[in-house]
Amino acid sequence: MSRSLKKWLMLYEASHRHKVNQALHWVCIPGIMLTVTMLSWWLPVVPGVQGTWNHIFWPLIACALLWYWRLDNVITLGIGMVWGLFWVATLMLERELNGAFVSWALGLFSLFWLGALCGVLLIEKRKPVLPRDLRLLLIGPAWMIEHLFRLLGWRRPDTL
Repeated sequence: MSRSLKKWLMLYEASHRHKVNQALHWVCIPGIMLTVTMLSWWLPVVPGVQGTWNHIFWPLIACALLWYWRLDNVITLGIGMVWGLFWVATLMLERELNGAFVSWALGLFSLFWLGALCGVLLIEKRKPVLPRDLRLLLIGPAWMIEHLFRLLGWRRPDTL
């Protein structure tokens, strides 16, 4: 793990110490990732043009994964796999929800963000750190993947 990622994770963990808030974030972060996937799949790059590659999803995910890769390639692979699963889920939800797809995505996005903010504001009794640096939006998923790797017993040489 790069030193830079360690700093990001320490900054993130400082606002996420309470067990209830952590549990909320284990629900809300994947929910936010899924709904961002849904909404970015819905938005075209070029309005009026149909096609699999004409979605904001692709450049958004490419930029995010490049940013993660700069910090840590193992975390990037984990996040890439999660986003891949969310992309498949998005395709299935798009087919099942039809015209209600965007309404569901917006509603769930709002609900998950509300849950995450309530955890920080009401449980941790702290101000959210996001207004200081929007890159922290990308650290939540990295924090989860790092914890998931530890729970699975996967240790990297630099974390022994």
